[in-house]
Amino acid sequence: MVEWKNLQTRFIELVANFYNIEDKGENFMSTKKAIGGALGAIIVLVVAQILAQLVANLFVLVKVPEGICNIIAGIIYVGFAFVLLKLFSQKMLKIKIDNLGMPRFSIKVKWIIIGILLPVTIKAVYLFFFPGKYVSSGMNRNQIFSTLSAGIFLQA
Repeated sequence: MVEWKNLQTRFIELVANFYNIEDKGENFMSTKKAIGGALGAIIVLVVAQILAQLVANLFVLVKVPEGICNIIAGIIYVGFAFVLLKLFSQKMLKIKIDNLGMPRFSIKVKWIIIGILLPVTIKAVYLFFFPGKYVSSGMNRNQIFSTLSAGIFLQA
């Protein structure tokens, strides 16, 4: 019969090897720390979302179009989320952010192209292969831009 401690130790070694983490006889992360870290990360993301919305609402006060405010809120959210998660992992969890699978921030052209082509391809498949009638929503350009920018930058 295999002992639980032996299995647990072996699993930690496998995870450490997978993520190139040096295990110096200590567990990379205890169960309590993992659960607390997951809950803390969710709270950090909620706080980042609220802060981004508050900052974007300041732009609404100076009459910036709603669609532009959605784009600003999405970009600010990503920035706040990254910074707050980095601080949370370093200060609270005492773990480098690289060990959590969050590499340095970089924008790759191939993912931008894929991000644009995916919805265009799906729309094209619906238009060309499924019968039906295209019905206009009756929204003006500003409403369409606002809806699209919210869907792309806030819900993605």
